[in-house]
Amino acid sequence: MLGVKNIDLEYIDGRTKRTIFSDVSFDIQSGEFVSLLGPSGSGKSSLLYIVSLLKTPTVGEIYLDDVLISRAKNKNEIRYENFGFVFQHHFLIPHLTVLENVCTASYEKNVEKQAKDLLERLGLKDLMNQKPYKLSGGERQRVAIARAVVKKPRILFADEPTASLDHHTAQEIMKIFSELQENTTIVCATHDYGILPQTARILRIKDGKVVEDETEENE
Repeated sequence: MLGVKNIDLEYIDGRTKRTIFSDVSFDIQSGEFVSLLGPSGSGKSSLLYIVSLLKTPTVGEIYLDDVLISRAKNKNEIRYENFGFVFQHHFLIPHLTVLENVCTASYEKNVEKQAKDLLERLGLKDLMNQKPYKLSGGERQRVAIARAVVKKPRILFADEPTASLDHHTAQEIMKIFSELQENTTIVCATHDYGILPQTARILRIKDGKVVEDETEENE
């Protein structure tokens, strides 16, 4: 469904050319939970942004259903119609309630009902009318997930969504992602192997390359 072909990413630092990625290629199938795993500074977030059309590679192409999208003029439209995003920071609108924040993601007539159903599923039924400042870090991130999912994206991209959370809350967030996976492809950049669900397909970022874990390493 999603094809990443021969991606290079380079920066010019003064007189020095720095290579972040070189000739990176992989495919992501519909319904997969894929983790881009690597330490801080490995470039996993940059790769996530390239795949989701938020960043332009030096060389290479991104395909969606065998259609080249990385050179498309309507990238904003492609992102809106197909992708959802969850970032390390929740980016909730402070003066809006939880429910109102989630509803901002979609223009569908029944978005409020869908938002309420999602928030209840995520354990936030009693917090729908609260403002973000009254929520815990984990609760805010769950609201951000609901906002990303309410428009029913084909692919959900998550960039270090648990980095600022304690281990228990991080595991709960990953559990939520796993439950949502039945209808959505998930691509998650993280440095924490320990929080990943057993079903995750792991792509390790190492020395400018993407290396897929062998099956037995994930069991």
